[in-house]
Amino acid sequence: MRIQLSVITNLRNPTLKPRHWEEIEAILETEFTPEEPLTLGRLVQIDAFYFAEQLEEISGKASSEAGLESILKKVGSLNMDFLLLFSFSFFVSFSYFGFLC
Repeated sequence: MRIQLSVITNLRNPTLKPRHWEEIEAILETEFTPEEPLTLGRLVQIDAFYFAEQLEEISGKASSEAGLESILKKVGSLNMDFLLLFSFSFFVSFSYFGFLC
């Protein structure tokens, strides 16, 4: 029961992107479609629980990538804020000293 819950939790990871689903489909040797819901019966049918470790690895990778993307967005935002502040202060100092006419 514990393995089944782990697999279900990993497959419900909201950070899974299409590239991760392609890996999952390759491991499970099946293709998921929106028309066919992913049910417990389907997971049993495709022996998904035998691949718990690989699925956990993919899910963990997806979570880590999402965390890195979030950090990179914040750093990019900070860099842009700093750049704008630096540009504004540079302009003000030039104006103040009469370099801009």
